[in-house]
Amino acid sequence: MPTTPDPDMGGSVQEQGLMSGWRVYPKVAARLRSRIASGHYAAGELLPAEGALCTEFRISRNTVRRALANVEAEGLVITIPSKGRMVRATDQLTREPYLYMALAKALREEITTGVLAPGAAMPSEDALQRRFNVSRATTRSALQQLQREGVVVVGHGKRRFVAERTDSLRDRLPSEPRLYRVVASTLREEIAAGVPARGMAMPSNAAIQRRFGVSWTTARSALLTLQREDLITAGTDGRWFVRQPDVHS
Repeated sequence: MPTTPDPDMGGSVQEQGLMSGWRVYPKVAARLRSRIASGHYAAGELLPAEGALCTEFRISRNTVRRALANVEAEGLVITIPSKGRMVRATDQLTREPYLYMALAKALREEITTGVLAPGAAMPSEDALQRRFNVSRATTRSALQQLQREGVVVVGHGKRRFVAERTDSLRDRLPSEPRLYRVVASTLREEIAAGVPARGMAMPSNAAIQRRFGVSWTTARSALLTLQREDLITAGTDGRWFVRQPDVHS
């Protein structure tokens, strides 16, 4: 069957690809690299599937995979499980002196715009590593930064979630100089109303974080405030309970 010469490949692509792929894959990688640089494959866009590239360049799948591995090793594309290879958006990350700050900024914007909704599970460290092509230490530092800001909270099983804020507190919390006082005030009112009842367990530190959209430290400070007021007491297992009324004989 006749083949169509590719001027950038120096002759019959089929002959060079299928018979001596080790010579061809750098040229295919160069073509992909050029298309990414020119914007033909835009940042965030998925590359054509391996089969489509095999058909276009008339080369074997192994040769295509070598070429893709080449550009991925250069940090130009990343592999998205069950989807394919995506062109990596590198402009922001390369300008940042500290990668974790750039990553935290990108995630913060997704939370602010609602891409990651309140209460939603955050992507895992592994998923963020693959998506942004950064180290585990970088992803962990970014997530810890968001935790310190109260944007992300740690829930059951050490999974991270976007912090939730109730409608009644959404406008009050950011303007308060000491957030723990706002949280303590709300919990104090609920205890006075009998929710939770005396002797019953208080919401956990993580539950308070998720509900009010505050940091672990803020939630802890609110509970300690109520403890100092003798409204709650700490149990032996680390849980908090509403204090029982004193019984006098």
